[in-house]
Amino acid sequence: MMNKKGRQFFWIPKIVSIGLLTIVVSPSFAANGPKQKVPVCHADDDTGEVKLLMLPESAASAHFNHGDSAPIPYFYDGDQDGYAADDAQSALLCEANETFTTAITGDCDDLVDAVNPGATEIPGNGIDDDCSSETPDTLYDPQCSQPYLELSNVRRNVDTPYSLAECDRFGFGSTTEDWQGPNWYRFVGLAGTHMPEYPPAKYSCGAYAPGWLNDPHPTVIEGVTANTVNFHWDENIAKWTTPIEVVNCGDYYLYHLPDVPVCSLNYCGED
Repeated sequence: MMNKKGRQFFWIPKIVSIGLLTIVVSPSFAANGPKQKVPVCHADDDTGEVKLLMLPESAASAHFNHGDSAPIPYFYDGDQDGYAADDAQSALLCEANETFTTAITGDCDDLVDAVNPGATEIPGNGIDDDCSSETPDTLYDPQCSQPYLELSNVRRNVDTPYSLAECDRFGFGSTTEDWQGPNWYRFVGLAGTHMPEYPPAKYSCGAYAPGWLNDPHPTVIEGVTANTVNFHWDENIAKWTTPIEVVNCGDYYLYHLPDVPVCSLNYCGED
């Protein structure tokens, strides 16, 4: 075939796959090579219906200059939460359809709609809720990143026999050497790693009346929780009590401890 300028050309029907969208186009070949067709999203001036056109480069450029746009990838969203998996099936489209509904990827679990990049991370639940690739169990309560003091005196350990009556309070008798007043504390070293959840024997933990935790330690997800320390004296395992706060920081606990009510009372630790 000859065109108006006397150059020979011919048409070769061609199947073009754009994502999962298959388009039949007919690129023309002239004596100087192929003329490329460009996909264009064009809105009909009368109906507003958007159609995908395959146009020569020059015509496509003119359409783009007048507000038309190129198609973009839309992805299959398995759980319909607005986010698709990075490897989801896709198609180059002018707008979403019933199969390919979103242009946003990054979903790390496309079967659970509560898990996606827009979700809020829930500490300690073992799920990467927001697809951030962070280990959820490392998202501890903010208190865990704040400064704290250490209780390390071996005499406050439940396994240490009574030798000297000390007290976690200033101004009354002999103050335990690692006590620095009301603050957040962590049990370390020979003092133990945490407070006992049972009443130690009288005359233990370096005091007459040892202090123990009334309720179980919290989980990571519970954050800072209220608790009570009981002090064992005479036949009463809770002769004195004092309110405290506890937070689980994964590998250790922090306790917000006040001065004990009287002397000689100490906060106990155990391994």
